[in-house]
Amino acid sequence: MSNKIRIYSLFTIFIISISLQYCAPRQIIERENRDNIYFKNGEEYAGKLIAWKNDTIFFWTPDTIIKIPDTTITSVDFTQKREGDSWISKDDITDPILKNILNLQPEQWYKNGGYVTFLRKREFFLYDDGHSIEKDRVINRILQERGKSVANQKFTYLSSLEKANLLFARGITKDGNVVSIRENAIEDAPYFRTFLLYNDFRQKKFAIPEGRIGSILDYSYEITRKKDSPVRPFYANLNLGNWEPTKTDSVIVSIPNGKKIKYKTRDISEPTIIKKGKNTKYIWVVKNLPGKKRENFAPPYVDIFPRLTFAESTTWQNIDSVISSHLADSLIYPDEIQNIINNLLSCKPHSIVDSLYSLVCREIRFAPVPINASLPIPKSLKTIYQLKYANSLDKTYFLFGLLKKAGIKSSIILTRSKKMGKLVKEVPSPLQFSYAILLVELNGDTIFLDPKNDTYTEGYISGDIQGTEGLVLNSAGKFVKTPVLSSEKKDITLKATLKPDGTLLVEKNEELSGKFGVQLRRLKELTEEEKRRTIEEEVASIYPGAELLEYHLSPLSNLTKNVSLSLKYRIKNFAFSAGRYLFIKLPEINYNATSVGALERELPLFFDTYETITHKVTISIPKGFTVYHIGKNRSYNKKIIKFSSTFQDNNSQIIYTDKFSRNSLLIKPGDYNIYRTCKQLMAEVPQEILICVKKK
Repeated sequence: MSNKIRIYSLFTIFIISISLQYCAPRQIIERENRDNIYFKNGEEYAGKLIAWKNDTIFFWTPDTIIKIPDTTITSVDFTQKREGDSWISKDDITDPILKNILNLQPEQWYKNGGYVTFLRKREFFLYDDGHSIEKDRVINRILQERGKSVANQKFTYLSSLEKANLLFARGITKDGNVVSIRENAIEDAPYFRTFLLYNDFRQKKFAIPEGRIGSILDYSYEITRKKDSPVRPFYANLNLGNWEPTKTDSVIVSIPNGKKIKYKTRDISEPTIIKKGKNTKYIWVVKNLPGKKRENFAPPYVDIFPRLTFAESTTWQNIDSVISSHLADSLIYPDEIQNIINNLLSCKPHSIVDSLYSLVCREIRFAPVPINASLPIPKSLKTIYQLKYANSLDKTYFLFGLLKKAGIKSSIILTRSKKMGKLVKEVPSPLQFSYAILLVELNGDTIFLDPKNDTYTEGYISGDIQGTEGLVLNSAGKFVKTPVLSSEKKDITLKATLKPDGTLLVEKNEELSGKFGVQLRRLKELTEEEKRRTIEEEVASIYPGAELLEYHLSPLSNLTKNVSLSLKYRIKNFAFSAGRYLFIKLPEINYNATSVGALERELPLFFDTYETITHKVTISIPKGFTVYHIGKNRSYNKKIIKFSSTFQDNNSQIIYTDKFSRNSLLIKPGDYNIYRTCKQLMAEVPQEILICVKKK
């Protein structure tokens, strides 16, 4: 046989084999051949890329093999094969759970939801060698326009220890068409993109196709922990249910008989425990949760819905010991820092603390990366100083190291953001902590320091952790409660002069502490021109047309003192005249009751901090005028909230004073009417009309 005949025969066999391969049943073909090609004109083909030779693509579709110039395409998507990718219609579906849900009849109790979760199943497997697997599956149906956002999902993992895989994601339309996710709808990227030191914490974001009203969205993912880590052990903190209705939500934890877990539940029944072979399963299930109405000032999500926290059994003493053992390892001092400390050693301890606190706040930028989004082991002082950014643990550790070198004793406290819900002390795990602060012992006193950034006055700690419990490192598992600061204050004094033509000249002084001071200190990053423009905008927001005349800011970089703002501005046509009378309202008193429009609440009112606001307004009336009418005094005094205001006629002046204080972080629904009544009373004050009359 000649070479030409042999080549012809081989080519014929190749074509026959290709034909046989693609004459297989449709379901098999589409499971094994599902690449996507996207054209510049917006069209797309699904099939399989056979070859790419020079500038031509050979692409198989169910109908034929086509040649495509590569200049006509934008991209080729080599789709990862996932379970159910071959399904085109609901008749192709072989998954019994999904088939059953597709056959469910609508139920009245969830019809007003944006979407309904038919199934959420979370399974956790712990193995003898310490590695673990988490597998989640969720099936939702979109009911209304507001529920479409459920098509956008994400989950997080720590890439240095874990491997994450999206098993499948698909949409099933009302007509029964099944559309599986494409690779270009999936993104895997660092969660904190701008902070490379912490980029092993990643997120997979994906958009499930067919996110339309009536569609069912079904997805599942798996996270595999490659190895056990004593600082990142087997642990989960979960909520069951959601703002939207949930039909079935379950959690299954499977562990070897030789291991133990600790768990704590809230608003969930005790688990069903099944021992089978070498494993024990703990099963929690809730059904038919109606969802909740979103309300302003609501507590953190974690504290609203039924909650389950579990972890492999350990103690707080052991956790303290494991983390504390790493503290000394990272005390590597840069030469520049060593020189700064040496120059401070002759100073008094208070001055050393002031200087080093300011240095850390100023020099190290805060990275908003929770402790539990990384390994809770501090980076070295040298690394932190070189990179000039750090999360709360590393930044606090940096200050801890400097103080230690200067001979000042301090302790790192690991605590938990209120947004993550309350600490569950019954389930010890380092993954419960998200934030760190420092407890300094100085001349018999203890001072809490939070070096988060250079807007924090020394002694101020973030409202997000005020009143929370924290683990003190190197204390054999001791806990301490952070203070709720009473210094969250805004004291405002206004001296206003009213002119006969209705113009008002205002001299204002604000003394700010706590969170109010933090907000004002942010101006220090601006140029003088930007500062003035910002203050002009604030003045204009008080009264349209108000003109800033001058302003003065206290030194914003001095973190040992509170901050203040003084300014002068003019408001033309502030007063309304009618004959001999001038009518005015109180300047800058803008209390309102918009937050308490509802008659009742389902959820408590939640606040990070206490709050106190005072005003003293002195209005000097024009010469030749006398006070004709002032407002009435008001008072409301309850344990959780207080308000009082007074008006005084002082011959040529009207003097107004008030004080508002809220002394509770959580106001129960039963006390909502107390809070509402106070706010409504306060809202009456800006409506008062003050009247001056010209003397005859």
